Amino acid sequence: MATIEEVSGEILHLIYDVIRSIEKDSHDPNQKRDSYDSAVKIQELRGKLQLCRDLIHKLPGVDYTGEEQLRRVEALRRQLARKRELLVKYKSMCHFDTPDIKEAHGRPKIYDHYFGYFRETDLYRRTTAHSDPELRRFVLSSRARLDASALSAPELVEAALCCEDASFGRHHGRKIEDECCRRVRHLPPLTSVMLMDAWASSLGGKGYLREVVPHWTRYACSAETFDFVHLVYLASLGKSAPESFLHVVADRLRTVLPECALREVGILCSSLFKLKLRVADDTVLAAVARSTAEGLRSHGDRFDVISALKFLRSCEYYDAKLLAEITAYVHEVGGELAVAECAHFLAAFSSVAAYDGPTFRRLERRVADLLRDPRSTRDGHRAHPAESPRVKDVAKVLWALAHVGHDADNWILETAEEFLEQRSAPSDVFHVLDALQSFICLDFYPRRLIEEALSADVRHTIVSSHLRKPSKQLAFVSMSASVMLGDTLKGGPPLGDPPSSRTDRAQYERACFRDLADLFAARGLPASCILPHIHVAGVTFTVCPSSLTTRPVLDFRDLKGGSKQLNLSRDLIDAVSGTQKQRPDGGGSARASTRSTFVSVELLDGGVLVRGSESALRGIMRAKVVQLRRLGIKVVFATPGQVKAVSELPGVERDDWWVRFVKRCASDTDPQFYHSVGGGDAVVAT
Repeated sequence: MATIEEVSGEILHLIYDVIRSIEKDSHDPNQKRDSYDSAVKIQELRGKLQLCRDLIHKLPGVDYTGEEQLRRVEALRRQLARKRELLVKYKSMCHFDTPDIKEAHGRPKIYDHYFGYFRETDLYRRTTAHSDPELRRFVLSSRARLDASALSAPELVEAALCCEDASFGRHHGRKIEDECCRRVRHLPPLTSVMLMDAWASSLGGKGYLREVVPHWTRYACSAETFDFVHLVYLASLGKSAPESFLHVVADRLRTVLPECALREVGILCSSLFKLKLRVADDTVLAAVARSTAEGLRSHGDRFDVISALKFLRSCEYYDAKLLAEITAYVHEVGGELAVAECAHFLAAFSSVAAYDGPTFRRLERRVADLLRDPRSTRDGHRAHPAESPRVKDVAKVLWALAHVGHDADNWILETAEEFLEQRSAPSDVFHVLDALQSFICLDFYPRRLIEEALSADVRHTIVSSHLRKPSKQLAFVSMSASVMLGDTLKGGPPLGDPPSSRTDRAQYERACFRDLADLFAARGLPASCILPHIHVAGVTFTVCPSSLTTRPVLDFRDLKGGSKQLNLSRDLIDAVSGTQKQRPDGGGSARASTRSTFVSVELLDGGVLVRGSESALRGIMRAKVVQLRRLGIKVVFATPGQVKAVSELPGVERDDWWVRFVKRCASDTDPQFYHSVGGGDAVVAT
């Protein structure tokens, strides 16, 4: 198709010839023409006119109707307006490296939900830095000969504010910050806070912040409420603080919180969450919970509510009244929530192992609807800065669902899977691993995402990060997929160094676990983690149906001897164990009879059960049970009451119990731990 420029050039030449011919005829009246010459000229002009028409018809869109052309022009205008909005929105997110770009656009400013609030409220006027026109003119006029050491305290604050200007900050920012660090011991407390506020406006002063926070420790003990709130907020910009400062802050919360409104509670909670300060004072946590519940009842700013919930979640604080308020709030405004907000409300339950079915179902459906159509209903005060679903938010939702063993509908999980496949970027690899671990705990296996996670590139990224959590998550995903998907999985080679099959010391902190371990250790069956990627200990052993003898199973390689009875292949054993070398101790049941029955006894206590339930398993325990059964291992559940009852039996009666128990393990499809305990056996939901 001819371009507009080419067609326009040819048409102009033709039109010029026509005009010249007409002008020549009109300016030469004495010229004699006969009929033949006139006919030839007319025919020639008709040919040129037709050529012009043909060229015009080659123009794109010329065959559209007038209404269609107007509609397309209007659509282009809307696209242009939208692109301009996106440019404005994402301009602040760009990382400007070259001096020319920095000069043109300036240094990025802080974009924080609370930063502007301090300037809009007179309560914080003592600690916020406000520019003075005269001082600003003085500082900028002396930029060529600026001597930072000669500046007064107000002039130093103004100089820090002037660092928002790219050129000024590039030439003088370092020496101004050095001067701030030099004076830090001698500045009045309010001035030091105001100076940090000035630096925060241009995302500078990181060195000054490290120097000044230790000097705020004494001031934090006696600062007024609003000065204290602003001080803690500024300290949190560094994401860490000295232990002495954090100790003082934790002590002051008891007296400060009763004087704070929801907004100040949100600021403090957001700051403490960034500082990773975990408070164990129930009085403080109860005050935060009451303020949060009141914010939910009054429909306060959801960002403040979520900030408080994040802090309570980090402290693992359980408040039944607060969860009841969340339930009522979700029932009322659940259709207005964004994905990030749904994630935080779900996590408020899951972080304390609490569960409410209707609330979870309402929130998960809201998330699925938003993932299918990201446009959401927004109210006047947007609660969260995320305007569209993010990979990290979806991963958090999946974690919340999986952690309490929620029975999610397949279509919801498939929607999340499709979103992650389409929207995840290489930088989201850690969030995708979080999501995959949760998928597996929900007994859902997104094959394409798993295979991508097991690719060489992802493995290299995780190994290069030197982070323990992603490495453990990758091992969990790889080994769980090997167990559940088997040889049909397309992925990388088995992990060369899998987690060890060991019993963590933390297992003995579980209620009654030591009693269970001692009970079976007396029979020569020590506790272990049979699945190396799931560190939830139990007691696994084999039973010979004919002789009723038992042998311990200490790790996954001990299953080789029973591979004909179990759902095992040699590739699966090598994939999970990671090596074909024989264990130094020779293995527990490598010589076990192929007719042996494999049994795993698991303790049902608060560490693996949903709060308030005697049978609903949490996500990681649910995954262990599903995988053990997939391998053909019988799972026997024991409650703390049953373990205690057996432990208290006299010697002869305990031996009789053991014989009956082993017989049932060898014969029953689903043996129970103890049948004579009052209350019956637990029926476990997996």
